[in-house]
Amino acid sequence: MSVRGACGLVLALVAVGCGGDDDGASDSRVQLAGTVEKGPFIRGTSISVSELDDALAPTGRVFNTQTDSDRGDFSVDVEAAGVASLEANGFFYNEVSGTLSDAPLTLRAYAPVGVAGDQTVTVNLVTHLSYQRLAALVEDGAAYETGRETAEEELRAGLAIGLPDFEPGEPGTSMTLLGGDSDANAYLFAVGTVVTVAAARREGPLDANLQEILNTIGADLGDDGALDPALVDEIRSAQLFVDTADVEDKLVARLVQIGSEAAVPDLDRILDQDGDGLVNIDDDCPTTSNPDQADADDDGTGDACEGACGAVCEDDAFEPNDGAVGAPLPTPDTYALHLCPCDEDWFAFDAAADDRIHAVLDFDGAAINIDARLYRASDAGDPVATSANTTDQEEIDYTVPAAGDDRYFLRVYPPDDSTASGDYALTID
Repeated sequence: MSVRGACGLVLALVAVGCGGDDDGASDSRVQLAGTVEKGPFIRGTSISVSELDDALAPTGRVFNTQTDSDRGDFSVDVEAAGVASLEANGFFYNEVSGTLSDAPLTLRAYAPVGVAGDQTVTVNLVTHLSYQRLAALVEDGAAYETGRETAEEELRAGLAIGLPDFEPGEPGTSMTLLGGDSDANAYLFAVGTVVTVAAARREGPLDANLQEILNTIGADLGDDGALDPALVDEIRSAQLFVDTADVEDKLVARLVQIGSEAAVPDLDRILDQDGDGLVNIDDDCPTTSNPDQADADDDGTGDACEGACGAVCEDDAFEPNDGAVGAPLPTPDTYALHLCPCDEDWFAFDAAADDRIHAVLDFDGAAINIDARLYRASDAGDPVATSANTTDQEEIDYTVPAAGDDRYFLRVYPPDDSTASGDYALTID
């Protein structure tokens, strides 16, 4: 390719600087445009576009751009070259916590580039998670589109998010949180929400956990098209801790903030949180398995939801605080609180060296047994303090060590019976 031809591949924003006479290369130029999404990535996210040959090997030409809005929008002029590889790195909106990420995230996608006209592509979790598997299938001789379909089918089967026979009807590169409430967009939303909740349930920094989970899934799927059973179990468990209404409300607020009028996809049309073969929207007890949908009093709430985990339970003022993501920061005071069945309560504390974190929990041990653990946000592994008495009181009394400035999380939970429910008082001083 001539220097003038190569200039046609750079960003539209700087293409005017390439100069030179028209040698006909402009006839093969197309604009590759789209968005980068976990939730939407913010303005200034870095994006690199690499040209690939038919075997998905890089040709050596890489062109860089950035998102130009908090909707994650980007565009770049490229030559029609078959398939391109895109890599995005930046901060994003976390739809589970309702905040921007504390660290950047890297997502990848392959995108076919047609011979004419503008092309659209979304770089998202589906494209990232299927990226390595698609490359492996093409390397083994599959045509690109066949490999893409297979990789995404294997991803859906491995994650087990949604019903086994679910078909989104769109490739991953067409799925977007900004495109309204379709099956494909709702699936992307569900995948992003569930893996984020899984990351939040691990100990340590959320954003690092999220990148680790995404990369682990991608590499594991890339090997043989299947996921490790322990990873599948972790994803399955995380689904039970998704508060669909809360997550949707937070994304609604963010879309309004960034100027999008798109309808938020409905998580309940995809998720089968209790694994009973019915998506939430069709299930009279979405968080407790009841395939028979028994409802003796015909009140619209399944019998299974009128006991155990699904029992009617009034949340306290701090809910939802079922994990580290979005955990409230209580001020010194005494709070009358309540643990619902299959629930945990999490609280956050920002503390510096020599600060004291002191929390006392009082409860009726005959009604519920409660334990408490304190974790440091930047440290994965064991808690820094634990209280597991057999009395009616638990106490965490922890002094932050030198160089211990960080956020800390107090976890309050019933250790013996996850379905236990009861009142407790939390005193912070």
